[in-house]
Formats: sequence, C-alpha cells, structure tokens
Amino acid sequence: EGSRLLLVAAFEALLQRGDQVIMPSRFYNGHMDAAMKFGLRSVLVPSLTATEYVDGIEDFIRGGGRPKAVVTCFVSNPTGISCTASEYQRLVNLAHEFGFLILDDYAYGALDYRQSYVPCALSILGALDVVLWFSTASKMFSAASWKGGFAVGRQDRISLPTQAKSIYSEGGSRPG
Repeated sequence: EGSRLLLVAAFEALLQRGDQVIMPSRFYNGHMDAAMKFGLRSVLVPSLTATEYVDGIEDFIRGGGRPKAVVTCFVSNPTGISCTASEYQRLVNLAHEFGFLILDDYAYGALDYRQSYVPCALSILGALDVVLWFSTASKMFSAASWKGGFAVGRQDRISLPTQAKSIYSEGGSRPG
C-alpha cells in the first residue's frame, strides 16, 4: 500500500492529464487505477519477461511514442518476473535519451528467491537523474499490517510527490 500511494502521488504531482505512461501489460491494477484517476494515457507494453518489456518500450519510443513516464515493477506483481541490471541499464539509457521518468515500484523486489541479488533501477549508473524509486515496509519487512512506504530520488523530483502523499495519508510525518 505504501509504494502504491507514492506512485499515485507521483502521477498527481509530476504528470499532466493526457500524458503517456508506459506500463507492463501484466500489471498490478493499482497502477492502472492511478493512471485513470488522473487522466493519463496508459500504454500497455507486453511484459512476459523484462527483456520483452524493455524491447517493447524501445520499439514504442523509436516508433514515435513520447511517454512522460515508464512504470517498472520488478519483481513483478502478479507475474514474478525480475529485471537484470543490463535491462535496467538499457531503460535508464533510453530515459536519458528521450527524457522520460522511470517510476520504479520495488515493493516486491526483495522477494525473489531465485537469485541472490535482485537489482533495482537506482542501482544503475546514471539512474538518479531519471528514476523515482518506491518501496513499502509491509513487503520488505514481512509486516503485513504496516502501511508505510518510502521513496528515493533527486530532491527536485521527490519533493512534490512526497508532499502530495503526506496530504492525503493517514498518520506519519510530513517531509521536511
């Protein structure tokens, strides 16, 4: 719940009605609900694998699409697919080249037991300029009743979503 609310806040604070947002075709419905709430144009890209997703994003952009944001969610809910560092690097490079923001919902990132290390978008060189990273305490710390989320990103990009989140959240403190 915490990372989802931060993603909603990022949509509200950083995007405008009609902006294109790329999302995986197999998605957590909270992402789509948030995009619809703010009148964003969701572009669903096939996502049976992370490679297919990044390839589809590149094809869409090189074909003339101009997204303002790309949503990533690895380890993916509901599919369980994960993303390698090289796939994240390709995505970060595209974000730099075409000027879109990567909204990385890492709520399930620590739950991939198939590999010893699951990279996140922020672990990639150059990512801080183009990534807002969200996670949640409930999944990361196996605390189902915790509803807190946290966000990491460049100060000028993270301040608006965290302010919006603090306005309509229950409890917690305002960012300083």
